[in-house]
Amino acid sequence: KATDKLKITPAVQYYGNYYGTPTKVGVPDDFDGLGDAWKVGLTVDYQIVDNFYAKASVQYLDPDDGDDSTTGYFRLQRSF
Repeated sequence: KATDKLKITPAVQYYGNYYGTPTKVGVPDDFDGLGDAWKVGLTVDYQIVDNFYAKASVQYLDPDDGDDSTTGYFRLQRSF
């Protein structure tokens, strides 16, 4: 909680034997030989006025045997 209206939440995640998009035709029978991956993210919540919030989140994924990717979203939310 940075201020009364602002919250910042970081995250880090490690995947062992990460299986994303296959590079060869077919699906492996087990997880031998698959690479690892790291994922980091940040979520920011901000209270604009009472009962009205903005939330933004971004995540970055870095697998050993695949392409890096960045995803995220932005949301406005009202509480009743």
